[in-house]
Amino acid sequence: LFLPVLGLVFLLAKRDWSAKKRLVFVVSMAVLVGVSAAAFMHIKQSRWGQVSDDVDLYASKTQRDTSVGIRIQLWHASWLMFKKSPLVGVGVSNFRHELVELAKQDIVTPLV
Repeated sequence: LFLPVLGLVFLLAKRDWSAKKRLVFVVSMAVLVGVSAAAFMHIKQSRWGQVSDDVDLYASKTQRDTSVGIRIQLWHASWLMFKKSPLVGVGVSNFRHELVELAKQDIVTPLV
């Protein structure tokens, strides 16, 4: 996503280029962005499918210890810790202890 912005900045910096050079540069950038987007789309689709499966497992409570499920549990635990002590937090040294307490309450799994 950053390539078009970088290309535009580079193109604006090269004011001494002829119209033909500018056109070749723009076409080259368009091809590069298109190829990158096509490659990224394949990677993104496979990863998003995996994320969707993880979220479904987490929501159905059949398997909460997936890659995404663990992240969701950590976000939830962090939010609860923040609500418990919003000004100074629980501190780095108490974070694991707080996670153990949340695991005892079945808010997070023991793996987390």
